[in-house]
Amino acid sequence: MAKEKYFQEDSISLRELLLRIAALVNYVLHKWKIIALVVVVGGVLGYLYTMRKPTYTAQTTFALEESSSLSQISGLASSLGLSLGSLGGDEEGLFKGENILELYRSKRMLVETLLTEVKHNGSKERLINTFGRESKWDKSWQSKSYLKGLSFDVDRSQFTASHDSILIEVVEQLKKSYITVDKPSRRLNIISVQVNSKDPFFSAAFDTTLVKKVSDFYLYSKTRKTTETVATLQHQADSVKKVLDSSVLDIATNLERTLNYNVLNRKQNVPIQQKQMDLQSSFAAYSEIVKNLELAKLNHLDRQPLIQIIDRPMRHLENNKWRWYKGLVVGMFVSGLLSTGFFVVKFFFAHALQAR
Repeated sequence: MAKEKYFQEDSISLRELLLRIAALVNYVLHKWKIIALVVVVGGVLGYLYTMRKPTYTAQTTFALEESSSLSQISGLASSLGLSLGSLGGDEEGLFKGENILELYRSKRMLVETLLTEVKHNGSKERLINTFGRESKWDKSWQSKSYLKGLSFDVDRSQFTASHDSILIEVVEQLKKSYITVDKPSRRLNIISVQVNSKDPFFSAAFDTTLVKKVSDFYLYSKTRKTTETVATLQHQADSVKKVLDSSVLDIATNLERTLNYNVLNRKQNVPIQQKQMDLQSSFAAYSEIVKNLELAKLNHLDRQPLIQIIDRPMRHLENNKWRWYKGLVVGMFVSGLLSTGFFVVKFFFAHALQAR
């Protein structure tokens, strides 16, 4: 019975609901002057927002395709009694999942990109200098006595603590406000890298250079151990091949010396037989090394991922500046919505206090 009474007390009739809605509308209409003033202010702020300096966004989109034929190569290796695991290390842990996205935000990649020279207006310029000019940071650097005369156009080995501190500060600013790295679709291996700044040249140059730096590092890391394995096996194969060639030459030389040998003197055949034994053992070793070398080359090729560029930054980037009427309409709409919402919440809050 108590439960039924509780629901009866909290229930509301349709008439009461309509009365409350009418009271709310009447309350909001009485505040129309304040709402109108806020809408006007919001429109002015939206218009002023369109007056700011435009920004430019450079975007590179690419597809990352991992190798898929390793199972076939592993089957071939197993049939020959070999294991591909011994022919090259596995780097999957470093780039598993979305770890590759963090490479674009890593300090190493960003610093290397900032210190890269690119052509601009007929001359080469480091991107750190372009960033300083774009963000007006170069003026603040020169305004400080201990940073006066500081130049990044020197060898990296000559960098001081001031150089490093500026680079770290710039990297943090880039990660915070300039760079966006994302996967548009979680089901596809498509990665988008965007750089947004007030300088179209910096946006395009930094975006392109960063993608290239990370791609090169990614490819090197994925194939580093297999490259070393192929080089080692190739060196061994070349060394054993030289031994084989030398053994064949020695056998031919000994045969020439003993062409008219005495049949009763069997000791004359001993050097030839020894060279033939060396030749057979060297040939067996060479065959095994060549077999491993070919499998290592297949493994190396298989581990090279395919990075297919889909979209590159255009030569002339479009700015992100809003039209004046768009800023005006958006400012008025948002301010009107917020002010109306404020009075609605205030109305319900006041009635809730009265009910208590």
